[in-house]
Amino acid sequence: MVIYCRKCGEKSLWYNHSRGRWECLNPSCAWQATPQEAASTPYSQEGSRSGDKIQSEPPRKRTTIQCKKCGKKSLWFNPSVGKYQCLNHKCRWECTPEEFANTPDFGKDKSKPPVFQEFGIPVWVVRTLESRTFWTSVGIISIVLWLALWLYFRYDDILTTTIAICMPISFLVAMKFLLRRFVRQYAVIAASLRHYKTKAGTSNWRRRIVGSSWLRLIVIIAIIAGLVIVPWVGYRLFTHQTDPVIGTITFLFAFGLFVWLIRLLNSSRQMSRKPGFKLVFFSLLGIALVCAFAGIEPLTTYKNISFDFIKQQSSKIVESFEKVTPPVAIEPSSGDVAAIIAKVKPSVVYIHTDVGGGSYIGSGMVIDKSGYILTNSHVIQGSQLPTVTLPTGMQYSCSIIKRDDIRDLAIIKIAASGMDLSAVTFGNSSEVESGDEVIAIGYSLGLEGGATVTKGIVSAFRVSEGVHYIQTDAAVNPGNSGAPLINMRGEVVGVITFKLVREAVEGMGFAVAISDARLFISEYASGVQVPRQEAETQTREQTLLTLEKETLMLINGERQARGMLPVVWNEAIHSGARRHSENMQEKGYLYHDTYGQFAECCYGGSYSSLLYSSAKATVDAWISSTAGHREILLDRRYTQGAVGIARDKGFWATYRCE
Repeated sequence: MVIYCRKCGEKSLWYNHSRGRWECLNPSCAWQATPQEAASTPYSQEGSRSGDKIQSEPPRKRTTIQCKKCGKKSLWFNPSVGKYQCLNHKCRWECTPEEFANTPDFGKDKSKPPVFQEFGIPVWVVRTLESRTFWTSVGIISIVLWLALWLYFRYDDILTTTIAICMPISFLVAMKFLLRRFVRQYAVIAASLRHYKTKAGTSNWRRRIVGSSWLRLIVIIAIIAGLVIVPWVGYRLFTHQTDPVIGTITFLFAFGLFVWLIRLLNSSRQMSRKPGFKLVFFSLLGIALVCAFAGIEPLTTYKNISFDFIKQQSSKIVESFEKVTPPVAIEPSSGDVAAIIAKVKPSVVYIHTDVGGGSYIGSGMVIDKSGYILTNSHVIQGSQLPTVTLPTGMQYSCSIIKRDDIRDLAIIKIAASGMDLSAVTFGNSSEVESGDEVIAIGYSLGLEGGATVTKGIVSAFRVSEGVHYIQTDAAVNPGNSGAPLINMRGEVVGVITFKLVREAVEGMGFAVAISDARLFISEYASGVQVPRQEAETQTREQTLLTLEKETLMLINGERQARGMLPVVWNEAIHSGARRHSENMQEKGYLYHDTYGQFAECCYGGSYSSLLYSSAKATVDAWISSTAGHREILLDRRYTQGAVGIARDKGFWATYRCE
């Protein structure tokens, strides 16, 4: 029972049986008094309800029985007026004892009027369980914990994680329901707190958010997105393109959120203000730009066309300025060797290979910021996954892209996403003359402390088996193979290959001329001396093969991080994996090939974007999968394998190993 307080005049005073005193639920008052003190305390405000008498004795506990009008257990006898009164606000039936005896029962009351058990409930417990802030914090903490276990710690059993996090939340919800249903003091305090929250109204910041046109626009856009996302999630679930448990949970969550947003939009109490034209226009423009850069078609195509047009116009403007004002060539100081070395050194890398129980070392140079490295073919001979160490000390496994044993050149690639690589600048070896000063930068003998720098001159020019070499007296030692030979402008004019080691022979090192290296790189990049259509096909095939080998490289990185041997690339397995991905692309859904003595992982779909169709996204999906893909990737029994990818219609990947 809640009566009017004698201090603040609000209907907020109730008797706490557990403490044996009267307590005011008004936060601004919080008056407490024993029954004797409360009975002797006068009202502090004029016009207060004097009909609420406080006796010097504790009030009796109210006993309720079933109401004969509404059927609820809400009827009690009020001795102050001598009547039965229903506490149900929808009923409010009153009757004398004689009328109650003559009124037929609403339903068969099988039990006598029960004596309700009272429990002492602290007010802070009620405030906590009835607080929106508390439940919002619980939800946010649960989501953050779930994401941390799944993404950061890579805890694979997502269903177990979800159940473990939901169990304490379910316990709190059940406890709140039981307390509301069966403990009278909790219900009285909760009703009073809700009364004051309603009376106080919504806070200014919440009122502004709820009544803003921004919120209405966000809800409308979310509903439009839900019209696409919900069917797409359902399609992936019913076509077996995702794990059944995770797919079912995702579908139910998306559908429930979609229905809730529709009900929220139809609410008459919220989001009544319609968004203006400027808000809608600029919001849709921002969403279109985000989708264009995220790889969603056809917005990405429009973005690329616009950028190409801007680049063409910019190049025309630059050319017009260059014609008006010809550039003045400024030769760098030939004596500033330290500045030249500081320019090139960040582009020189250390290469380490393990072949047949022995280890071999060499050097290389970054020729493209996307991760392509030029080195000697003999440095990586016999190795499937050489290790590249950058000047920063970071180590990466790399895939072999192209080799030429005649020129003794090779191109390898590391996964350069997120790395700020520095590429070398190529010079012109035909402009080099005997006597010109040159500098060699490489990892001689693999010594710690960075690359070794030696200086010399161009001694002569040699030709052997159609390959042009630059002879130099700059010191060349084991580990310099694949290192750049640069001129005094910091431009690469040769790729150090070998030196003569004979008795009474000194200072005879040889580097492949950069003109031959340029020819090798151009043959790989654009397909010289082949028809244009065939060249485009070769370029597309090389790009796809690079992506496949990069995916296998990431898989081997996961294996090596756990102390396992890497999987060796197998061409026969690669052709089968590529064929299976193309078949999945034609059928439009994922499936496993049950014929063959191999293990298989599949990934992809008809939708593709920059984030979805990448080697990292593919390996991350397999590693975090609960359908057995992680076990296949990290199985020590498998020593050979390959990745096959098809991406003409979406993105489809297959990993096979045996």
